[in-house]
Amino acid sequence: RHRGIMLAAIVLLTIASSIGIWNRVSVESPVDFTPQSLFMSNGAEWERLQAYESEFGVEDNTMIVLVDGPVNSREGIGVLEDLHRAVDSLPDVVSVDSILTASIAGRDAAGMIEVREAADATDAPLLSAMSDPFLSPMLVAPDGSAAVLHIEIDESLQTISELAPAVWRINEAILSTTTPSDYSLHVTGVPFIRAEVVEMMLADQGFFFPLVTTVFLITIVALFKRFWVGVAPMVGVLVATIWTMGVLLSSGATLNILSILTPTLVLVIGVADGIHLVSRYREELAHHDGDRA
Repeated sequence: RHRGIMLAAIVLLTIASSIGIWNRVSVESPVDFTPQSLFMSNGAEWERLQAYESEFGVEDNTMIVLVDGPVNSREGIGVLEDLHRAVDSLPDVVSVDSILTASIAGRDAAGMIEVREAADATDAPLLSAMSDPFLSPMLVAPDGSAAVLHIEIDESLQTISELAPAVWRINEAILSTTTPSDYSLHVTGVPFIRAEVVEMMLADQGFFFPLVTTVFLITIVALFKRFWVGVAPMVGVLVATIWTMGVLLSSGATLNILSILTPTLVLVIGVADGIHLVSRYREELAHHDGDRA
């Protein structure tokens, strides 16, 4: 009886939801895959974790750079120094630790404790560090074939929308550092893996959601042998998906590793219900047409 009013309301709600989604994703990435976002939000255990992190620091804000190559040489020390300079000045980097900033405790000729730098000025500058049980293999391989840099990121960066830009800036600075041909750089660590996984899952959503939608549309049209009958359930489900994500993101909700599946689940479940509804409608329509005949 009020098709025009209902259609206008649906269009307005869909536009409002789309604007809400755009306003949120244009400002930040509404995704957080930290364990805290999945399992903890408040309560005594959460407060205890917060107190622990305020005392000892956040334990998962360290990026690791593996320098694979003959680091026990003057050339290797030069590579490590270049990497230090490349990342140490970045705004989100708190500190950079490697064999260049490490010290070795030993004894002098009088038997007194002597603390000196782990890297010396010889042609094999890391020889002492390679045999030190505290530094090898944590910072340098026992055979001098690799070394590690620990890059501490500002612990206030907790959400992926804050952490990911810092991670990619650090990664770009590392990979843009020129190294000799017999050296290779590998970046890892909890922040890097977290940012990479989020980026991959968002890319998967952007690829598979349209793909699933297209497959469903083709299947439904082939099933009912009518184009508009096949389009009707898809339009309803897509509108519902936009509304759902609009409400979630506009309200400030952050998607975790499970709730990011919401668009695909709404699509799959909604299409199934839409098919049942259209099938039932056609059955009733055929029944009433038979009665009139």
